[in-house]
Amino acid sequence: MSDMWENLLSSAMLGVERRAFVAPPAEGALGELLGQLNTSDPEGALLSAAALVALVQRVGQLPSINDTPLPSACEPDTRPACSWHAARHLATMLGGTHRALLPEWLAALSSAGWRPPAALLPDLLELGRTQADLRAAILPALDRRGRWLAAQNPDWSYASNELQVTRDESHDPSLVTHHALRVTGWETGARSARLQLLAELRTSAPELARELVESTWASERADDRVVFLATLAVGLNIDDQPLLESALDDRSKEVRRAAAELLTRLPESQRAQRMLARALPLLAWIPAEKSRMLGLRPGQPARLEIALPDACDQPMLRDGIEPKPPADRQDLGAKAWWLFQILRAIPPAI
Repeated sequence: MSDMWENLLSSAMLGVERRAFVAPPAEGALGELLGQLNTSDPEGALLSAAALVALVQRVGQLPSINDTPLPSACEPDTRPACSWHAARHLATMLGGTHRALLPEWLAALSSAGWRPPAALLPDLLELGRTQADLRAAILPALDRRGRWLAAQNPDWSYASNELQVTRDESHDPSLVTHHALRVTGWETGARSARLQLLAELRTSAPELARELVESTWASERADDRVVFLATLAVGLNIDDQPLLESALDDRSKEVRRAAAELLTRLPESQRAQRMLARALPLLAWIPAEKSRMLGLRPGQPARLEIALPDACDQPMLRDGIEPKPPADRQDLGAKAWWLFQILRAIPPAI
């Protein structure tokens, strides 16, 4: 077919005046059609032959064959999908309504041990592609299907898992693990992949996730330390306290704040006990008093008397007490603001 087309092209370039047009030989239906051309009109016959040959080439072209092996099937997710009520809220936020609440919603989803429904994963991954600031919130919420789907689209590579977790048979004590698991690529992996790995491990091997964070803590950037700490919210337990206590001395204010917020969720933490020790001297419960002297001295209802802290010292600053109230708390004086922060860090049972 290519030789036939080259002959027609050569005739067109030379012109039928210099080379008489002769219908190219062909077999089958194409040969019958070429034989019906009106050679008394050489220009028209040449154009008609070119049209016929071009059409046969296009129609007769076989589809290309992609020899690339199909991707392996996605492994089952480790977490159940959220309820359809929650999925409806997620769809609303992905559509643009109340989108500012999406990071908080995704954090609550992960903390509850749920995952987004599969039908909304493409929209969620696409949102992370266009808004990089939301990736830190999206990645911990994804499960295996979300990462598998991200690996199929280069535009979503930020969410694909570049790290590997395998069984370790060497029992090398230098490995950062107590679970017979070996993590490869942790130090060199992309931030998004490391976040996703931590999110997955916190549901299956929380100690290993914490140990990975500790293994490179000193060399991480401040913004990475913040997002790595955030992954500890899933499966948070008292064993995380040493890392969080050390983070209270971090040089970054954002890291210190993130550690303090996590310690607030641990009622048995040392920080919660320190806050309680600060609060108790400031609070006094006065029982009710009956009226006396034949009612001349009226009774008093039970009441809670509150004193304010005298100062915001260095230990209070270390525990995350902000010395000045923010813009939305300007109705409080400085001392009332200190007390407010102390009380919110006390376990609710107290």
